[in-house]
Amino acid sequence: MDIPVWVLRGRQQPAEAGASALPRVRLEAGDGDWLLVADGAARSDHAMLLDDIRAAIGTARCRFGQWSDSPESGVSPDDWAAHGIEHVLAFGESAPRADGLISSPSLAELAGSARARRELWQQLAPRLGG
Repeated sequence: MDIPVWVLRGRQQPAEAGASALPRVRLEAGDGDWLLVADGAARSDHAMLLDDIRAAIGTARCRFGQWSDSPESGVSPDDWAAHGIEHVLAFGESAPRADGLISSPSLAELAGSARARRELWQQLAPRLGG
């Protein structure tokens, strides 16, 4: 039947794959150098908080995206720079840990915890020159 040998197709571990081990992101419209990755429902529930975060970064510098559930759709981390993305701020427990990526608590946790907001600011301030 000339069937090729089966190959295990699993997600590579970060140590094996480098930056491309991160999931892809579906980018929304915009061209800012900051990518804010958050679930759409959470964004609508916490619009005021996100507006404050965007104001601190600079509204024109921000664009939104969502993690892709498919390895074929969205933009790979290796291609973020080609799309003008220099900084990635990911909200929620599903945010991967990686160099250059700021992992933040969920928007709900940020909204309810001054400590969580302070910790986020401590991560953002050096990148914003503050």
